[in-house]
Amino acid sequence: MSSAKESYPEFSILRAFLLTAETGSFTKAASIMKVTQPAISNAIAKLEEFAGVPLFNRTARPIQLTAAGHRARRRIKPLLEDLSSLALDIKNSTSDVRLDLRIGFSDSYGACIAPLLTPDLVTQVDNFAAYCQNSPTTVRRLIAKQLDIAVATKFPSENPAIRAKMFMSENFLFVTPRKFEGQIHQVPDLAVLPKSLPVIRFNDDSLDSIQIERILRQCDFHGNRRLEVDTNQSAMNLVASGAGWTILPPLGVWAAREFLPAVSLHFISSLHSTRQFYVMSQFSAYESLVNFIYLKTKNILQEKIFPEMRSASPLLISSIFLTDF
Repeated sequence: MSSAKESYPEFSILRAFLLTAETGSFTKAASIMKVTQPAISNAIAKLEEFAGVPLFNRTARPIQLTAAGHRARRRIKPLLEDLSSLALDIKNSTSDVRLDLRIGFSDSYGACIAPLLTPDLVTQVDNFAAYCQNSPTTVRRLIAKQLDIAVATKFPSENPAIRAKMFMSENFLFVTPRKFEGQIHQVPDLAVLPKSLPVIRFNDDSLDSIQIERILRQCDFHGNRRLEVDTNQSAMNLVASGAGWTILPPLGVWAAREFLPAVSLHFISSLHSTRQFYVMSQFSAYESLVNFIYLKTKNILQEKIFPEMRSASPLLISSIFLTDF
């Protein structure tokens, strides 16, 4: 076919050609399509102009396909069948056909909430794939359309295509070995931590890592020794063993709750140290699933996680704030 043509044949032109080829008659094809015979002739003329070669031998009776016409028929017939199937799939998508879902969770959400959400979520979709990564990576994948929905602490406000529902905010907490229980309430109280006890940082590009560094700057903290880890569990384990102290949000603490008996939690109200959680998508077709995840997440927190948190540490509960329904 000629590459000089900038527009491709319409569906009706291809159908007119195929019906004419199968019936051997312009008139019969026109009757099936409920158009005039000249309309069929014009459609085929446009297709021949696009192809750059005759597709029918019009001197034969009944008309016959040329060699190029036979090849066109072999290619066009399955194409029209696929287009018809596509139209049916699109029509069904507005009724009872369920969506496929690729969803990304931030680390702490993936550890604490996703296991309780997923059994109900998979009943709402057809095919399902879940990924657990830090928030910046999760949001980058959402923007790149590698995910349909993301649950993360970074909202890309610079991207107007992203729709988001915030369901929770939480204050960052100082986490120290148990022996410092009740000793830290304000920034000057951090002096009780010996200089030999290092702060445990995170060595990835997560928002928690960035926020922790901001909090340390607010405290005017300058430590000589550095310990860096890549998970909440590693940080909590080191604190529990007395190897250092760290700063974590409540959900990050809860992700490593097996170490809670050996650590102490502290909140310094004078510091600006919060993070927010969002359910996000840029596809309107997923709006009902976004709402489902939003409501289900808040229900899981209130009915399952908060009662356990309250028993383990009242400070965890008082440091988490759910948005209004």
